[in-house]
Amino acid sequence: MKTVQADAYLRPVIPLLVCLILGIVAGVKLPGHEIPAGLILFACMALLVWGVRRQRDARILPLFLFLGLGYLSIQPWIHPRFPADHVVRFIGGRQWQVTGIVYGPPVSNRHYLNFVVAVQGLADETGRRSASGKVRVSYDGEAPEMATGDAVTFSARLLPIRNFNNPGGFDYRRFLAFQGVFARGYIVKGSLRVAPRPEGNPIPRLIDRTRQRLLAFIKATASPGTGDILGALVVGNLSPIPPMERETFNRAGVGHLLAISGLHIGMVALFFGFLFTRLYRRVNFLLWRGWVRRAAVLSSFVPVMMYGALSGMPPATQRSVIMAALFLTALIIGRRQDGVNVLAVAALLILLFHPPVLYSISFQLSFAAVGTIVYGLSKTGIGRAAGGRSRMRVQDRVSLFFTVSLLAIFGTLPLAMYHFNQISLIALLANCLAVPAIGCIVVPAALLAVLLYPVSLTPAGWCMAISANVLEQSLKCIRLLADLPFASIHTVTPNFVEILGYYLLGGAVLNLVGRLRNPDPMAGRRDLKRPVLQMALAALILLVDGGYWTCHRFRRKELQVTFLDVGAGNAALLELPGGHIMLIDGGGFADNEAFDVGRRIVAPFLWQQKIRTIDTLVLTHADCDHLNGLLYIVRHFTVKEIWYNGQAVFTDAYGHFREAVRLERIPMPAFRFIRKERQIHGVRMELLHPSAGFPAVSQNGSEVNNNSIVLRVGYGAIGILFPGDIMASAERELVESKGSRINSTIMLAPHHGSKTSSTQVFLETVHPEVVVVSCRARGRARLPHSKVAERYRRLGIRILATDLHGALTMVTDGKGYSIAPTVRDHATPLAR
Repeated sequence: MKTVQADAYLRPVIPLLVCLILGIVAGVKLPGHEIPAGLILFACMALLVWGVRRQRDARILPLFLFLGLGYLSIQPWIHPRFPADHVVRFIGGRQWQVTGIVYGPPVSNRHYLNFVVAVQGLADETGRRSASGKVRVSYDGEAPEMATGDAVTFSARLLPIRNFNNPGGFDYRRFLAFQGVFARGYIVKGSLRVAPRPEGNPIPRLIDRTRQRLLAFIKATASPGTGDILGALVVGNLSPIPPMERETFNRAGVGHLLAISGLHIGMVALFFGFLFTRLYRRVNFLLWRGWVRRAAVLSSFVPVMMYGALSGMPPATQRSVIMAALFLTALIIGRRQDGVNVLAVAALLILLFHPPVLYSISFQLSFAAVGTIVYGLSKTGIGRAAGGRSRMRVQDRVSLFFTVSLLAIFGTLPLAMYHFNQISLIALLANCLAVPAIGCIVVPAALLAVLLYPVSLTPAGWCMAISANVLEQSLKCIRLLADLPFASIHTVTPNFVEILGYYLLGGAVLNLVGRLRNPDPMAGRRDLKRPVLQMALAALILLVDGGYWTCHRFRRKELQVTFLDVGAGNAALLELPGGHIMLIDGGGFADNEAFDVGRRIVAPFLWQQKIRTIDTLVLTHADCDHLNGLLYIVRHFTVKEIWYNGQAVFTDAYGHFREAVRLERIPMPAFRFIRKERQIHGVRMELLHPSAGFPAVSQNGSEVNNNSIVLRVGYGAIGILFPGDIMASAERELVESKGSRINSTIMLAPHHGSKTSSTQVFLETVHPEVVVVSCRARGRARLPHSKVAERYRRLGIRILATDLHGALTMVTDGKGYSIAPTVRDHATPLAR
């Protein structure tokens, strides 16, 4: 207890930081209660002032104060109050002539140029009006050169920001809301006009122009692939790096090298500190008063801030700059700083300045890595003794490097699993090879080139060429390691309880190692009691959690069907009693490189449900909105068997699918050999369509749709029909050949509710109580079709659309059923 109290007094920022974080999280989870939170905050402040004046104990009040402060600080992003002229007022079908200022650097990819515009005015045929707020716009075409602060004019429709609402999915709406963006738009091709804006604050434009010049200099010096990585290392420009290259770094466990962090900031501080020290020794005024060191430290902070601004100040750089500032301040005043305290102060300042950064992956990984390193070294004492000597031995340096690398890897492990669902098995080896080369040669040479660039291009080019050549060799090594079959494994998504248990266990292990390395002879065995109890608590938490998920998966008695929200496509997961997993279709867009539904939607949902193995994968037909999402699943999940009718189509996606099935050696029997009726753990599977004799190769799209696999799943008195994209002729054939066998309680709408399907006789024969429409109702197709929707209503069929309700989960015990959205997504906040 004494130790806990001592730690609280020595590190008072930590409990305040924890309360601030809890307040921010509460503000995100339970928004809209600003008045009660404000009253609590005011009461705490009043009581705190009263306690200080009366010299009363007020240690608890600051905790509630920061809790309320955290809650209120996040509300402008989560529960904003929009003014009357905000762009959310003009969301709708009308096309506007938009004028505004480019906010932040534009980001281009293979498909679009994306950038944020701070809107100043809107115009249409009725006239011009002033407007405010930010819009994220995309432009498809060759765009004129633009930079932060430029004035732009374009034509676009303002649209709401929409999520794919599935458990485990990326919250795109919240991501943009944290940037203050509440509307989006697609610029009409040819309407974009850009004009430089010389007035206003010139600093952002100067920084942006400097970044662009440095990137052009890097591109002229290095090869294209190497130049993209070098641009990320020097000025933090990650946008040109293709996703496959980032995946390579993640597989090798060296993704952190792409972020500008303490390594870069420390080098800048050390270099300029040395330079200013040598310079100020020649100034007699400073030398006589003993101010050389303090003046050099103070002066070196200016280039540190300049470099941080040049990199765009991402969270990792913010943390490094603040920590550098605190350490430099300590050097000026002659005090020794505690690493844990400095880290806590840095996190507190960043969150007070911009609370949404708490949900940034960079912020979480950066502080988890550095926090684990600082805490681990302080507990174990590794490097402490060597740090006291003027020169460290080689073995001490190697030991410290390995310890720091291990602590960073294990400190970020659960967060890497949560955000990337991947663990690198070669991270330690890759870091041992890549970090010395990149940290000791590539980054210093590149930073020296940046420093020399305004002075002379020739030496700057030499330094950048050295940096690029060493980086190119390092990249070959990283790619070679990442290509190893055992380089990484994909994992399920840990929940909060599992992450908490992991860190409790890790902290207990570090405490135990520290006490074993530096035992307290007065405490004896009692010295080990606390870490052992902590380990037991963590093990109990993880054991209970594992037991819950084991029972949920393998001891369940109900059939659960989840219709995923994949836009205009189909994807449904069936969790059968006993743990059998069946995935029917995977959704998908025409261009998988633009947006991979399998990677971005289906796989995160499966990982969130702790699913790594699919027993049966069903592809109803080979249209892109059913097939393309399965490409990622086949490559990255264990699939035991595939059901497909075997009809070949002449598309790249189908060729990739067949190739992936062959490489992964997944059984995919010919359709005539698949048993058309079977029982799986009490669930009856019936393949009702297509009948024998359909063409082996498709001739047109209608033929592909009409030969879709039609699967009926029955559990007790409840039936679910999955008809694929069959149209009127196939529906008629089913009614004539199967009759009442197609009768089902719940039906996935044929062909997404288009007018080519859902004929009257088919609906009367199926006689469903609920029809699930997997579509994007607000898209161009406007599905379900108005006539089909009216037909559903006339027959008393309840319509549930994934576009409006998100992912829908049906649970049945064979007697009755319940169906409800699994994610209650909120629309873009309306003005208040």
